[in-house]
Amino acid sequence: MIPPLSYIPQPNVSLLDNHAVQSLDDRVQQSAQMMSASVDEHAAGSFWPDFDSDPTAAAFLNALWQIPSSGDNPQLYADEVSQLMRNFVDPETGELAFTTLEQQTEILQRTLENVGTNADLRTALSTTLCGTANLQFQMTKWMQDIVLSNGEIKEFEEW
Repeated sequence: MIPPLSYIPQPNVSLLDNHAVQSLDDRVQQSAQMMSASVDEHAAGSFWPDFDSDPTAAAFLNALWQIPSSGDNPQLYADEVSQLMRNFVDPETGELAFTTLEQQTEILQRTLENVGTNADLRTALSTTLCGTANLQFQMTKWMQDIVLSNGEIKEFEEW
């Protein structure tokens, strides 16, 4: 699921009196105050747990550090990072950790924020992230095309 770009809070019904008539200016001011408070609360929290307190993310980063860098062939290094991400097993459950494209994109973004200045690893993670995001986009577009075409696949008509 795509995370929302902005958080729209539900109105606080307790502030409103069903029998009182409020001017539009008062309602706009109340809405702005509620919106400001909820945006601050939403910004303070994160969509993801703290990287250091997430054992799966920390284990993934440690596994990335163990991959030897192939300085002369960055594509090979990016392929190894991608392979590790797809086959990474959660140490707590023993199952694959990143099974969906959303989970893969999330861990790549979070890891990129925490790798520091290692240019080879940053390049490999960025390459893998770009490929994963592209695949996710193509899958979403394909599903939208299927839904909008009443289940008739355009490729079948062209063949």
